[in-house]
Amino acid sequence: MDRHAEFKLVCDNCNSLSIRIDLAEGAPSSTPIRCGHCDAPRGTLGNLRRLASKRDSLKFDLDEAFFPATRTPDALEGGDLR
Repeated sequence: MDRHAEFKLVCDNCNSLSIRIDLAEGAPSSTPIRCGHCDAPRGTLGNLRRLASKRDSLKFDLDEAFFPATRTPDALEGGDLR
């Protein structure tokens, strides 16, 4: 996978999570997104949108992995967390 096509959740330069977007209505996917702390490039609006859509499609799988529907309070008695 091309690393330049990814959105960086954490800034490589300062480890910040904040972002800055100079966003106008109808901004193109190529609109740059920069670190809100040090102004380093983090990706583009298109990269961020793709990441958000992947996250939405993975949400159910992650919820089921961490909170399976078959897990009940009775199953947790005695310290059994499996």
